[in-house]
Amino acid sequence: MLSMDETYADIAPVRIDPHKRSAFISIMRGCNNMCSFCIVPFTRGRERSRPVNSIVEEARQLADQGVREITLLGQNVNSYCDETTTTLSQPILSTGFSSTCKPKPGLRFIDLLDQVSSSVPQTRIRFTSPHPKEFPDPLLYLMRDRSNICKQIHLPVQSGSTPV
Repeated sequence: MLSMDETYADIAPVRIDPHKRSAFISIMRGCNNMCSFCIVPFTRGRERSRPVNSIVEEARQLADQGVREITLLGQNVNSYCDETTTTLSQPILSTGFSSTCKPKPGLRFIDLLDQVSSSVPQTRIRFTSPHPKEFPDPLLYLMRDRSNICKQIHLPVQSGSTPV
């Protein structure tokens, strides 16, 4: 039975080596894309995101422990949506993409990235794995404007076509 709401937001991961200078923060679980080649929606369930404040607090704790690089993790990080907040931000799709999913109001990935990068300005921020359909220009502008957000986009590309 897959949970529709469990995010593990209140569970702090154990750091095996406290001297490491990089760490990962899981910001969401599951995926709603239902790609034909992917098993994630069937093994991890539908998308559910941790609240922004729990992620920002974990980033601050890691920075206080000496971590200098944080990678935000999720199957599709830029479909992140914190529905627990009263602030509403509609999703922005990249040009040329559409979605059959009903948009949920809440804080989006760009809002999360903005808050995390502001809260730990001396810490490099990376993220993986985004989906091209939810990679709007404002997200690129935020990456451009924040010196601590790494100028790197990790796009896992898969194809069922041998020539591709």
